[in-house]
Parts: sequence; structure tokens; C-alpha cells
Amino acid sequence: MLQSQFINNQILGNIIYEQCIDHACAQHGLIRTEMDILLFLHNNPGYDTATDIVRLRHLSKSHVSKSIQALKERGFLTTFYQGSNRRTIHLKLCSAADGVIAEGLRAQERFAAVLLADFSEEEKTQFQKYLHRITNNLQTHFSSREGLSGSSVPAIR
Repeated sequence: MLQSQFINNQILGNIIYEQCIDHACAQHGLIRTEMDILLFLHNNPGYDTATDIVRLRHLSKSHVSKSIQALKERGFLTTFYQGSNRRTIHLKLCSAADGVIAEGLRAQERFAAVLLADFSEEEKTQFQKYLHRITNNLQTHFSSREGLSGSSVPAIR
């Protein structure tokens, strides 16, 4: 019973999250992958390469590549090399993306409000502790299954 409830909630949560994000995308003429990239870069400082986005958000390389190009053309992103490493291209958000990111963050806040409606502050705090434990369990399982024992999967937002 609990397993099917988790799966059903995940599916319903994904649908509602997509509705919130799609509204923000429509306001700015973006596709969801483009918004996902902007929010990923904003929410996860230090993870600033296409490889990071593909690996941590589980998006396809081709969609990420096309979306990065579109975001660069709109002036939302720039790319740069770090130091003498010419093999890894890093991504940097431009100030032109600030309004889009703000709208994306508001969409994430709307989703969180739906998710946590009718929760007291104490319940929200307890829920956050449970989520932290669940995340640790998932990271431990993922790491052991991928042969990455001892390393953790970064918590992405």
C-alpha cells in the first residue's frame, strides 16, 4: 500500500510541478528543458557544466545541448573555460535571465505551497527531516548500485 502511494504521489506531483513550470515557460517563450537548465544553474552553484546537468537532472545530452545554445542566443547564458582546461566548458547565467529565473522560482514556490498546504510549521520541519533521511537512503542505494560506494550523489534542487 505504501509503495503504490509513493508512486501515485510521485506521478501526480510531477504533473502538478510541470503545470507550474509550463506556465512560467509560456510567459517567457521557453521550453521546459531551457527553464530546467536556468533553475538548475541558479539553485546549484558549483555544478555549471552540461555534463553536470545531464548527469544530475537526467536530461538527454542532445536536449541539453540544443537548450544551452538557445539560451546563449537569447543572452541568458555565456560559456567559458576555467583556467587552462580547454576541454570543459562552464556555463554562467547572465543578468538577462534574472526575470525568467525569478518566475521559475515563483513556480517552484507555488508547487511547494500545493505540496505543503495545511501543514503546520512543525509538520513542515518534521517532513523536511524525513525527506533528508529518504534522500540519504536513496543516495546510499544509488551509490552502491552504481559501484560508487563511498561517494554520494549531490542533492540537487
